[in-house]
Amino acid sequence: MNREHWKELLPVITAFANGEDVQIKDGDDWLAVVSPSFREPAPLYRIAPKPRKVWINEYLEDGNSVFKSHATRQDADDFATEGRIACHEIELPPLP
Repeated sequence: MNREHWKELLPVITAFANGEDVQIKDGDDWLAVVSPSFREPAPLYRIAPKPRKVWINEYLEDGNSVFKSHATRQDADDFATEGRIACHEIELPPLP
């Protein structure tokens, strides 16, 4: 393995050293790795994606609930319009 191999892997190794989960590609799937060897080519490793949080403003319009999503709670509050009846925090699964 040459210096370039390790340079490509450095962000993943650093994340692993800092306690983040690492995955390795196995066909079309990404599998969790408990003790990575980092011997395989760099593109086969990645930092495991984290769940995403979104905030949903709920409004009542003509007797029906209407929902508008926002990336942060602050955005949800800043863009709330009259008639908001709730703001829901939702955790979504990680993107592949």
